[in-house]
Amino acid sequence: MYKVLLVDDERIIREGIARVINWEGYGFSFVGAAKNAMEAYEMIVKYEPQIVITDIKMPMISGLELIKKVKQKYEEIIFIVLSGYGEFELASEAMRYGVKYYLLKPCNENEIIAALNSAKKEIAQREKTQNFISKNIKDLNKVLPLVKEQFFRDFVMNRTYTRQELDYYCNLLKINNEKYMRMIIFEIHKFDDLEIIYILLNIIEDIFRKDRVYFKTIIKNQILILSEYVDEEQLMDLIDEAKKVFADYSDVDVTVTYSEEIEKFEDIPMVFEELQEFLKYSFYLGTGSIITKRDIESYANVKYDKLLVFDYDRVTIAVKSGNTDEVQVEIENFFEQLNKNKYSFSLIKIYCIELYMAVIRGCNSENIGEYIKRTMELQAIDIIDDMYKFITDIAQMIANENQNSMLKRHNAIVDKIIEYVKNNIDDENLSLKWIANNVVYMNEVYLSKLFSEETGEKFSHYLNRVRMEKAMKLLEDPEYDKVYEVAEQVGWGNNPQYFSQVFKKYTGYTPTEYREKFLHNHVI
Repeated sequence: MYKVLLVDDERIIREGIARVINWEGYGFSFVGAAKNAMEAYEMIVKYEPQIVITDIKMPMISGLELIKKVKQKYEEIIFIVLSGYGEFELASEAMRYGVKYYLLKPCNENEIIAALNSAKKEIAQREKTQNFISKNIKDLNKVLPLVKEQFFRDFVMNRTYTRQELDYYCNLLKINNEKYMRMIIFEIHKFDDLEIIYILLNIIEDIFRKDRVYFKTIIKNQILILSEYVDEEQLMDLIDEAKKVFADYSDVDVTVTYSEEIEKFEDIPMVFEELQEFLKYSFYLGTGSIITKRDIESYANVKYDKLLVFDYDRVTIAVKSGNTDEVQVEIENFFEQLNKNKYSFSLIKIYCIELYMAVIRGCNSENIGEYIKRTMELQAIDIIDDMYKFITDIAQMIANENQNSMLKRHNAIVDKIIEYVKNNIDDENLSLKWIANNVVYMNEVYLSKLFSEETGEKFSHYLNRVRMEKAMKLLEDPEYDKVYEVAEQVGWGNNPQYFSQVFKKYTGYTPTEYREKFLHNHVI
């Protein structure tokens, strides 16, 4: 059990807290309550509690002075500070001595227990680390790399270390604070094989040389190394070489960023946070890029006051009409503006979702529900190039579906025209205008263009060809021995003479000459 001491100059608060908490039930041993700082210090020396709950404002010696004095000898003791309204400055000053837990008076049982449990977890974690070191100290050379990696991972993730702990690790791991360092982060994108990240780690160690790498660790999909300082030109050569060698093993993208020179080891958590912000700019610069501080500064100086000027309806119309080329042009124009204006990440996501909604408005109403569900996929994307690809792929897919659907409709219309011509070739009124107005009920000009695009032949040429081909067959039939009868069968019954002229122009023979030539060639 962890020992707890309570310090407060108000008796009612001391007795209330001491009585209301089921100390043993929560894994604590309550060693007593002190009414002032002097009495508290004596009890701390006597009982050596792990946790001290203290009022920050007390007569003679304040809680802040007590914390300061205790920390000089017992740095590992965790303080939970009780403060009232208007004592914020004192509470803030306590942060300088590592105080992380504050309770505003009056506080209830649940708030006190929550703070105690948090302190207990912190102590347990500390003990776990210390036990880990103690347990393996006999075989230090074997476990040192693991300890080193764990320490580095914990440290960059901003785990709190006491001065005593930090000094211990710096001494154990031979950390030299007199040398400048650099932190480099390699971030692997979209991989599902852990072997890949260890391949990259081995490549990095070989190229950067192990003796120049002070620390290395893996956090999720990132490899962090802390190396001896090298100038930027040399660093870029090393990074390029590592990326090139890795490319022989995998086509997975690797984004890299690095720090300026690091003078103090204590600054590493802050540097790590800064580099994490740098990596967010792969949203603009793309995966696989090397992101420098200069890249970030070029974006940081941009003011997001220029509105996006874009006609979303043009995209919808292009998608709906199946015009894939126009769809591509509009989407490229949209993303060119995003890159040019360098909007914030959040604003770009809003604009992209608006573009996506314009795209899916062009799809078949039966499918729109499925496309709306995929909006969550778009929201999860954190690279602008991936957003471009996602939206473009969906837009082209819908446009192609619409194009195919229209082709089917167009084919059906043209098939209907051809069938009608076949069945009504003898109709003297047969024309595209008549078919447009009475058969398919469409605009004549549009129908003419559609027929030409689908058949590669103007309707007038098509109608004339069909009539002439049928006339040729009829003239070869002995049953039709009169030219005017043939003319009637192909829609020129009211003008046999004109029929004869058109027939000669088409075949090179008059209808009579054609019949005689055919009969001559087929005499038995």
